[in-house]
Amino acid sequence: MQTHRLRFSLPILVLFLATFLHAQTPEHHQPPPDAVPSFLVTGINAYRSVGPEAAIKAWTEFSALAESKDAADQAAYLHQVQGFYGPLEGYDFVASRILTPRTRVIYLAFNYERGPLFAKFVIYRSSQRWLLASMDFNLKEEMILPPSTSE
Repeated sequence: MQTHRLRFSLPILVLFLATFLHAQTPEHHQPPPDAVPSFLVTGINAYRSVGPEAAIKAWTEFSALAESKDAADQAAYLHQVQGFYGPLEGYDFVASRILTPRTRVIYLAFNYERGPLFAKFVIYRSSQRWLLASMDFNLKEEMILPPSTSE
């Protein structure tokens, strides 16, 4: 009788431990397909290869922000971050929210040599393409990310 109970309990114990250990492992957020629009990825690639101004130009193309003071201020901020953290190495998708059928918010973490920068892009679907409506960057994740992703 003891052997039968042990044979039954052992697989349950192994399953419980495997589930517990998996829950303790940090998840890598895989973005859903098309989670990061191509114009944002193009801007990130331009940032890595050319610099912040190239990124801002790619992100704001066709939008109301093109050539704006806000866009120039964001480029200056990205230069400051590079001076502090070193070169941009890549990015991680954090989350996205669909606000309306034509408005989305994309949250990213930019990975520099010595630390992260958190980014929030509000994008809008015009009749022809996705456009940047606003962008915000901050070294403090709680200033950018929605509460459910920053805990």
